[in-house]
Amino acid sequence: MAALGSEFEDALLKSWLSVKPNRMPEKSVLIYGYGKDKLSETAKILESLGYEVFTLEDALSIGKPISKEKAIALMKNSKIDLVMTSGYAKGRDYKVRRTAVDLNVPVVLDANLAYELSKAFAWAKKNSFEIKELSEYYGIKVPVNTSFLKEPIKSPNI
Repeated sequence: MAALGSEFEDALLKSWLSVKPNRMPEKSVLIYGYGKDKLSETAKILESLGYEVFTLEDALSIGKPISKEKAIALMKNSKIDLVMTSGYAKGRDYKVRRTAVDLNVPVVLDANLAYELSKAFAWAKKNSFEIKELSEYYGIKVPVNTSFLKEPIKSPNI
C-alpha cells in the first residue's frame, strides 16, 4: 500500500497502518532471526522506546529469550503485539509465524522493513500524523471538476 508523507517515516507508517491487522505495538514485540541482518539494531531501537522485546532462544543475542512454545502462548494471551523476523527460517519457526497470522498479530518478514518500521515508531513518538490533500504535498492547486454535481441524478426506470 502506498502512502504520502512529509517525511519517509510518516509515509511508511501511514502505509503500514492502512493495512489490517497492522497497528502500532503497545507493549511487546517478538523479534528473531538466524543470520546477519538488522534485527539486532531493530531490537535495540524498540527497547529504547520502552517496548519489551522477546526473542526466540536460538536466535538473537538481544532481548528476553523465550522458547517457541512460550512465544505461542504469549501470542494466544495477547501479550505480543508484533512479530518481526527475517523470514529465512521457515523450517525453524513455522508454528510461531502461523500462530501470529491465525491470531491477527502483525508479522514483518523482512529485516530491512523491520528496521525501518522501528525507526518510524521512534519518529511517531516525537511527531504526529497529518492528513493532507495531494496538492499540499506538491504546493500546487489542483483544479477539480465539479460540473457533474450541478446536474440532477436521474433514477433508472425499473
